[in-house]
Amino acid sequence: MTRFFIYLFVCHLGGTSFAQLLPIKTFSTEDGLSYPQVTAVLRDDRGILWVGTPFGLNWFDGTHFFQPPIQGKTGQIHIISFFKDARGDVWVLSFYNGIYRYHDGVFHQFLPSADRGSNSNTVLSMLEYAKGNYLVATDNGAFWFDGVSFQPFVSQDAIPSVQFHSVVKLSDGSIVFAGDSSIYRYSNTNGTWQHTGSFSQNSLVRKLFTHSNEVWMAASKGLYFFKNTEDFVAQKPTEVLLPGHDVINMSKGKDGALWIAADKIYKLKDGEQVLYDVSHGLSRSLSNVYHDQEGVTWFSSATGLSKLTQEYYKFYSLLNSPVHAMTIGLQADETGALWLGSYGGLAKKTGKGYELHSRIKGQDIGYVSALHRTRKGSLLAASDAGLLEITKQILRKKLHIRASRLFEDEHGALWIGSSNGKLYRLKNDSLQAVALNVETADYIDAIYKDRFDFLWIGYRGSGIFKFRLEGITGRLVKQFNGSTGFTDMRIRCSAPDGQGNIMFGTRTNGLFVFSLSDDKKYWHINSSKQLADNWVKFIAPDGQQNIYLATNKGVNVVSGFDYAFPTIRTLDLANGNIEKTANVILPMGDTVWIGTDEGIIQYFPKQETSDTTAPGVYFTQLAINSQPDSNFHPYEICNRSLRLPYDSSVISFGFAGVDMHGESLRYRYLLEGQDEAWSRPTDRSFVTYHLSPGKYRFKVLAVNERGINSLSPAVIDFVILAPFWKQAWFLTACLLAVFFLAYAVYRYRLKQWLQVERLRSRISSDLHDEIGSTLSSISILSELAMQETNKPQSKGILSEIKNSSVLLMEKMDDIIWSVNPKNDSLENLMLRIQAFASQLFEAKNIGYTIDIDPSICNLRLSMEYRQHVYLLLREAINNIVKYACCTTASIHIKVESGFLFISIQDNGRGFISDDIKRGNGLHNMKERAALLQATLVIESLPDAGTTISFRSKIK
Repeated sequence: MTRFFIYLFVCHLGGTSFAQLLPIKTFSTEDGLSYPQVTAVLRDDRGILWVGTPFGLNWFDGTHFFQPPIQGKTGQIHIISFFKDARGDVWVLSFYNGIYRYHDGVFHQFLPSADRGSNSNTVLSMLEYAKGNYLVATDNGAFWFDGVSFQPFVSQDAIPSVQFHSVVKLSDGSIVFAGDSSIYRYSNTNGTWQHTGSFSQNSLVRKLFTHSNEVWMAASKGLYFFKNTEDFVAQKPTEVLLPGHDVINMSKGKDGALWIAADKIYKLKDGEQVLYDVSHGLSRSLSNVYHDQEGVTWFSSATGLSKLTQEYYKFYSLLNSPVHAMTIGLQADETGALWLGSYGGLAKKTGKGYELHSRIKGQDIGYVSALHRTRKGSLLAASDAGLLEITKQILRKKLHIRASRLFEDEHGALWIGSSNGKLYRLKNDSLQAVALNVETADYIDAIYKDRFDFLWIGYRGSGIFKFRLEGITGRLVKQFNGSTGFTDMRIRCSAPDGQGNIMFGTRTNGLFVFSLSDDKKYWHINSSKQLADNWVKFIAPDGQQNIYLATNKGVNVVSGFDYAFPTIRTLDLANGNIEKTANVILPMGDTVWIGTDEGIIQYFPKQETSDTTAPGVYFTQLAINSQPDSNFHPYEICNRSLRLPYDSSVISFGFAGVDMHGESLRYRYLLEGQDEAWSRPTDRSFVTYHLSPGKYRFKVLAVNERGINSLSPAVIDFVILAPFWKQAWFLTACLLAVFFLAYAVYRYRLKQWLQVERLRSRISSDLHDEIGSTLSSISILSELAMQETNKPQSKGILSEIKNSSVLLMEKMDDIIWSVNPKNDSLENLMLRIQAFASQLFEAKNIGYTIDIDPSICNLRLSMEYRQHVYLLLREAINNIVKYACCTTASIHIKVESGFLFISIQDNGRGFISDDIKRGNGLHNMKERAALLQATLVIESLPDAGTTISFRSKIK
């Protein structure tokens, strides 16, 4: 049966005792804890550790502390305790701030009393009596809580006004409240809660706990255990544990062990009692203990938070013993006894301590550089005193050679390296010097003979030399040092990996692995590939695909043989309570022995379950265009799909794995929609993408040091919308707009074509009516002129023909001018009117003024509009010249607010509209004004002249 007592080892020579340090790690404000005093601890279903302090809440994922957004309404949030209900929601119990429920990423506060200063708002204990129906014990009575509102547990006069720091539900359904010195029991009778008994204690009651039918009571005089409800009601404890000790709290582990916080921390299991205190690395002022679902035990104190992971190793300190503390050699003899080599000789570990061997035949053994167990079972030690042999518990000197390194080949021959570069072979007790064609007077730290009869020698400052063996002679075939491009090759150790490769550890450049079958193939592993340190002091394959590396900053385990992308983890040993330097490693059965600068560690790989537990992983941050998403809740399972505008092109994700065992986690991530494959494991816990519009899914996994991934990834789905001009609705609208535009262009062109056709018809009509009739009259007159013999009459006919021809030319000119696009401006129209009017007025000796407003600009006019205005004004001017009998005339033209205003006046004889004969002149003018949707006003009186006013929207 495993015992958890302090391990004492007594040295045979001095009787000095030295203790085992446990894997305890303490976290303080330097590690990110918001306040040093810890009042409550709980792990939720996500694996996150809740840490309560007098000044707020912390979440802990095993590496980082995070303060979630919880706010108090009455000052600071002094957390008393936590409670987890049946659905997994965590409740925070506080002083004067009531209770907080954490659900869907949000904290909701509930106060038992509307009076914020009421003692009822100090909640000390809580239970879920039925699903969704809670009972809270406060500093001033008890309340039922349905998740929304509070109701008194019973009437005020039916329950004492005392502080209830504990409330539990017994197996018979009754409820028990505990005050400092009294316990009160209530039972439900016919739907009514009745007080069914109370009893006082002869000690202060600290806390009540129930487990199945068991009841535990922590008190100032011990931990009282009642095996069933009946014994508790009768106050007949089955057992009193730690009698006389002031027990503050307790926690029951999944293995059945009881963890008890009293003056020290006690662990009780199978009738055995183990205590933990500052001598094991714990902080002082311990106040609480909590054993979580993964087997990690947490200790609260006034100075921080401590954790004790599985006890998978023992550390034996040699600092205060006669044995030299720096262990640089480890090996077992034929009996299985462990021998230590150091600067002070040899030591054999016994059941009671150590058996020291510092001298042999009056000579100091001194520095022991290597220990080797031969195929025949004897133990060899390379030391300052020579090559020593231990056989059948007898230590003797085998050779006087001051050896530095030993290697035994497959034939049982022993190859011995020395500090001056000399190499020897011991075969069948015959010692021979090995003749190397290139000798190097340098310390030999590595020797290996491969199956191809190549001899590999690693020198402390000269690199690696590869020789071809011919009997006892070696011929250099290759070297790995600065001369061949391998810089900083200061060799310290070597070992075959069992897969056809030879490994060399260096002083400052990590690990080199050379293929024995491919002369050009090698791998280099250093701190850039997760190695703890580049000083590799010892290499020890365990034969199970694990290679242990002793480095200057701890022990690395290389798993598998993918040296290009190695899986490397660092053993979490002693949590910083001892020096991290590792010097030598010895895998031996189910145990791995590790020599350090302060003693030896006995590591039990099979008991370390931390790295076989799949780590959880959660998002800690989501930022869009470098701005945190206000709707994002850290450490929550993201179950929403984001829809982002097209300009949200820069998306950043922060994430963290949850591991409470001290594992160094790495991460693999994949962005579906962009990445083709998962990333290689990386230390980075933050990644940023620059993305185009599209649909994406980001997934991330945590990977522990053994290469075990999270059971399921953390996932965020999001869509970056395309800009509106690339979205379907917009493209559809554009297609419709193009269609309607094309249709409008078609309609416009059709309209223009129809207008052109109408114009052609009109021009044809004009040509037929005006020119045709004129030509007909010319033809008739010509025939008459040809038949007329009377010259005077003939002369008159010819004159009329001339006049008709001139008129015809004028009409032709008008038609040609009207269809010429060069004349489409308002300015050109007015100039033609001016020219026409001035010609006629001057021919009739009529004084005239033509006033054209300078505001008239080069406005474009439609051909039809221009022609109608021109012909209308021409008709008006013709009427003045033919019928007005005037001496003066004036024309005023201006443009204002998009309208054309024309006024024509004369001082002629005028007319009365009703008396004038209907003629084509006035009719045509009014008809053209109607076509233009213009206003035409004709004002005239006899002997008072005539005024024509024209107003039209310019088209």
